[in-house]
Amino acid sequence: MSSAYHPETDGSTEHQPYAPLIPVGNSTFRMDIPSRLEQRGLHDAFRASLLRIHIPNDDRLFPG
Repeated sequence: MSSAYHPETDGSTEHQPYAPLIPVGNSTFRMDIPSRLEQRGLHDAFRASLLRIHIPNDDRLFPG
């Protein structure tokens, strides 16, 4: 299972990435996330090794 957060699949109409705001230590970032995601149990701190650049799907290769 992927540990990546995909805002396009969480049921929201927002399609914007959440930018890292505060570096915590050498390998952790704290992000400003909406309170509705915190209520669903999503933590606001992420290890840098788990963060990936979002590359949108190519609808021609993956339709639907």
